Amino acid sequence: MRMTTATWRVAALSASLWGLASCAPRGSDVPLEGAIAAQAAICRPELTVDGTAYEAGTAFVVDGPRPLLVTAHHLFGEMGGLDEEIRWQDMPTRATAVRCRQVKGKAEWTTGAALAIDGAHPVSATSTAEYRDIAAFPLAGKAAGSPGLTLAEKEPATGSKVWLVAQIKGGDPAVLLHRATVVGHEQGALIYAFDDKRIELQATSGAPVVDAAGKLVGINLAGTTAEGSSDVQGAADSLDVVRKALSALPG
Repeated sequence: MRMTTATWRVAALSASLWGLASCAPRGSDVPLEGAIAAQAAICRPELTVDGTAYEAGTAFVVDGPRPLLVTAHHLFGEMGGLDEEIRWQDMPTRATAVRCRQVKGKAEWTTGAALAIDGAHPVSATSTAEYRDIAAFPLAGKAAGSPGLTLAEKEPATGSKVWLVAQIKGGDPAVLLHRATVVGHEQGALIYAFDDKRIELQATSGAPVVDAAGKLVGINLAGTTAEGSSDVQGAADSLDVVRKALSALPG
């Protein structure tokens, strides 16, 4: 498949930003132990589609009877740098492997072909469909000492604190936790406002959003400056959307 020169961001979202740049946590901003531990689960993926490998976004390990590598579906299309969108039905035959380098550690994870997530589709600012921008791959193995994430029991309440777990392109590579406050839910999306109003979102498509216990509450997809304010807001597949998608996987 021919690669385009487009940068890997959500071009369909007006005034959208992709990824995060944050200051090191300090004082009351310091995350709890669970969120800190979640850093070991993220990695930088090299995706293979139609035999061509390319790097885009962020991925993370999810624990369970069958450990999975999870990321955003839109990375397998124009937003990921390809010249066409890969339909969810075609993911198992076209998205055949991922090699993922652990960000905080030295592990490298590999996967089998993508699992078909019914109805998965790229996030879009013009669509009224529920968010379902998820891709999942079965892990071929998981390195010891590199724990995967588990899903939270319930959606985070409005006003609660969450953390995007990601390495920021152009930011301090050692800073992986970026705090935000939940401002609401809509169309299956978790919406949150980041503490740092200078944040520039880049390179975090598919990164996990966790609570203070380090439990998964969403998959980061996009962001924008909130209308009428200087707040930078992020949008993620919500916990409910993620749970339904992963629980319905074949096998």
